[in-house]
Amino acid sequence: MLANTNSTYTTNTETIARGLPATEIDSIFSLIIANTLYFKNEMLGKNYNENKLTQELIIILNQYNCGLPIVLPYLFHPEAQDLHTKDAHQEKRIDIAVFPNQQSRGRKILFSIEAKRLSSQLPDSREKEYVIGNNGKENGGIQRIKLNHHGKDLPCCGMVGYVEDDTFGNWLTKINTWISESDEKLDLKITKEIYSQYESKHTRIESSVVKLRHIWIKMF
Repeated sequence: MLANTNSTYTTNTETIARGLPATEIDSIFSLIIANTLYFKNEMLGKNYNENKLTQELIIILNQYNCGLPIVLPYLFHPEAQDLHTKDAHQEKRIDIAVFPNQQSRGRKILFSIEAKRLSSQLPDSREKEYVIGNNGKENGGIQRIKLNHHGKDLPCCGMVGYVEDDTFGNWLTKINTWISESDEKLDLKITKEIYSQYESKHTRIESSVVKLRHIWIKMF
């Protein structure tokens, strides 16, 4: 279930492996949801690429979080390298990394989020980039998580989609046709005028299963 947008940090210690409890992941997504309309309106007419959109989203999330009555104990960081997970690809950069905001909790990435544009205006070579890269390039969002380029050992990671045209439903159909038959396709959880949420499961390169939480934001 989607957490209420007024959710606050919980001290529930029931964690999923080394990742965050599901309730805290709900709170992170609630923070994103609470800012979707503001983010969309701020980005209208700017024609930003993926990296610029993500940087702006992160700044907005950090600023909003700091203003909450009870601040979520996280920092959102762009283009972060995983320096503190054993055997992680330290040169790979995750679009949005969620770190603890307290020294006592260390500096490991607690949650990894990849961000991709969903636009019919992208060149053919980037058409399927939400899922997989073209011409042998390992630059697909879901692909990078499956290859442990991001979110290594985390049982749950996130995806943000910037929907720049068309409908949520049409993009869902496209994405699910690009996903491997060995994976669970995106399952719709909730849809609103400006955002939609999905869940999916995928098999990593070493055969572990990773759950993905997706949020798509309408940008037009």
